[in-house]
Amino acid sequence: MKPSIQHAGVALMAALALLCSSPLPGRADAVANIKADGAVFKSAQGKALAVLGGGGISYTVKVNGQTIYATMPEPRLNLGSAYLSEDGRLLVWVLADHFLMGRGDHLKAPAVIFFKDGKRLKSYSLEELLVRPKMVSYSASHIQWLPSLHDEHWKFSSPVNFLANEGKLLLETTSMRKYAFDCTSGKMLTAEDNDVYRSADILVYGELDGGDGKLSLKRGQFIKGDLSADALKGAVIMDPTGTFSSGYHTLALKKVAGAYVVSAPEYNLSTIYNAL
Repeated sequence: MKPSIQHAGVALMAALALLCSSPLPGRADAVANIKADGAVFKSAQGKALAVLGGGGISYTVKVNGQTIYATMPEPRLNLGSAYLSEDGRLLVWVLADHFLMGRGDHLKAPAVIFFKDGKRLKSYSLEELLVRPKMVSYSASHIQWLPSLHDEHWKFSSPVNFLANEGKLLLETTSMRKYAFDCTSGKMLTAEDNDVYRSADILVYGELDGGDGKLSLKRGQFIKGDLSADALKGAVIMDPTGTFSSGYHTLALKKVAGAYVVSAPEYNLSTIYNAL
């Protein structure tokens, strides 16, 4: 009897050790997403690279192994990524898609900064680019302001596209806003709502029941439209895309002959977590 008790105790201790060493659900907020000095960002062809330094406030830029300049100091550069032209003259910093909130008014903080030859050209705050700040995913300590974009085959694409040959930066936010910038000047070339936002009569995020083409809203909050969440409760929502199921989702709807019809598949919308 004693050996079996001893073996059981050993097994229990091993299980507890495994449990304690394994990542637990919901621990993403323990990751600060802060890059250390020495982090390297390369141009598309690798001719230019930027090395983070100075306690995360500047980049040393090298071209073909030769240092050409260091950027002017800026706070928070260790909370994002750098995009470089092949000659190293143009550098764009973009805030991390999922980042640790600091104290104070985080919406006033820079989200995109443009540099040329190490000198700051222009910057844009989170508030300027989000336009609809409520359409970000907040957790206990983190914010996600750039969407996770993918197609029906779960092929992901970046919401940030640096076109080095054209000197342009393309960007899409969780607020369903799309931007194009001239990287040589930092000028905003275009700013518009994306196709999903423009084409929807109603945008709502909340908890859904159902599937297989028919849904109902249990509770939610409206992003776009003049209805209340209560007005949509109990209504049958037709889903011709067949991509939605029970759970928390963002819905884009059109009203067709008095019925509510899903106008965009699930993978074209970001779920706005912790918003209810």
